[in-house]
Amino acid sequence: MVHFPPCTITLGPDPTDPKHSPAHTVDVPGFRMDRYEVTVAEYAQFLNEGGHDECYEPRMLIPELCGIVRDNPGRYHVVSGREDYPVVFVRYEWALTYAESKGKTLPTEAMWERAALGLNERKYPWGDEPLDSVRANYDFHYGGTLPVGSLPNGAAPEGIYDLLGNAREWTTSKIHPYPGGADYEYHIEPWWYPGMDKFDRIWWVARGGGWSTQEGCMSPKYRNSLTVMDGGFRCVEVE
Repeated sequence: MVHFPPCTITLGPDPTDPKHSPAHTVDVPGFRMDRYEVTVAEYAQFLNEGGHDECYEPRMLIPELCGIVRDNPGRYHVVSGREDYPVVFVRYEWALTYAESKGKTLPTEAMWERAALGLNERKYPWGDEPLDSVRANYDFHYGGTLPVGSLPNGAAPEGIYDLLGNAREWTTSKIHPYPGGADYEYHIEPWWYPGMDKFDRIWWVARGGGWSTQEGCMSPKYRNSLTVMDGGFRCVEVE
């Protein structure tokens, strides 16, 4: 894990949606963040600890996308060769359950953005060099996820890998407008409208984009609330 001391950052705006995400300052507590996204092997081990069958999605068995096969209730195995790929098809609630089982939690949006952009407001996790497929796995360049840490040129200077691309990463922040931002008028802005409280799963913000995210949505400040085949996570410890 990588340690980040307490600080104050400017959160936002999402360049694709400035109307609802105006820039504002946020105090961020000290925290430690995993260097890598949670892998298929790590998630399978969690499932095999027992009592977590509800945290399994049948599509996880697809080798090209994930590679965790359910043998029996409480018993799972990993498709050979998929151990070090990031786990995907993970719902927010499952990611949080996994994190808590390790004595950790998920990052807030502010923690994630602090790790991705540093205190000097880098344009990308690696710096200001342009986005390309040497630094990030996005827009179907590789046809799926890559083993975590496969693109070292895209690592943050602090030594955190795949903050941009590979798998979208859940946060504990809800997809409400930022302070001073306009209310969402339609369910497509973004996937939310008043009265959707019963659908809690789509209220949570995912950050960083994934292997299928188009270039126009690859800003580290881009807010998303819908993940499927590219939805993963990493954990933090909060001081």
